[in-house]
Amino acid sequence: MSQYKIMLKDLQEGKTLTRMICINKYGIFESPARITEMRNDGIDVKTKMVFVINANGKRVRVAQWTLKAKAVA
Repeated sequence: MSQYKIMLKDLQEGKTLTRMICINKYGIFESPARITEMRNDGIDVKTKMVFVINANGKRVRVAQWTLKAKAVA
C-alpha cells in the first residue's frame, strides 16, 4: 500500500496525524508532501497547529491533520 493510501485510510477512520506519528508508525518522512497530494486531489484535509514537547524538552508547534467531518443527514 502506498504512503498516500496508508495516511488517507487513517484519516478516513477519524484518526489524527502529525509528521512524527507518520514517521514512527509508518516510516513516512515526507508526510507533508502526501497531504499536499491529497489536497490537490480534492480531499479536504484540515490543519491545526498544536504545541508538543520535543526531544529537547522544548515546547514547539507542529501541524496536526484531520479530515473535515462529513455532515450527517
